[in-house]
Amino acid sequence: MAISLEGMSHQELQALIEAAQKHSVTAAKDHINRVREKITELLKKEGLTLAEVFRTGAVTKGSRKSVAAKYANPANPSQTWSGRGKRPIWFKEALAKGKLLIGGAAAAKSTASKKTAAKKGAPAKAVKKSAGKAKK
Repeated sequence: MAISLEGMSHQELQALIEAAQKHSVTAAKDHINRVREKITELLKKEGLTLAEVFRTGAVTKGSRKSVAAKYANPANPSQTWSGRGKRPIWFKEALAKGKLLIGGAAAAKSTASKKTAAKKGAPAKAVKKSAGKAKK
């Protein structure tokens, strides 16, 4: 179907454009419906569901489990960070100064006991990690 645009007025061209846009929207919806019907028919034939076919294993929003805090702000132990996501400003500042409470707010109390144990000769976690890296 060829339409000669030569000799059409501006108003006629605008009307043609509007009609073509409306037809384009309808044609797109019809195309989507035809594809959807084909997919549904194929899924029924194979005995599968759409969720089974397109399962990606990705975690859906809201289904993530909360993670325990790994770091606490030395200036304010109620401010914690799990180690996931963007680093908080207080973490960046404490990291630059070399002062972090590891293990979250709950570990703030046990940090003192770890330091005491290290002084008494008990190996600290940092010593174990560095010793393990040296063996490799």
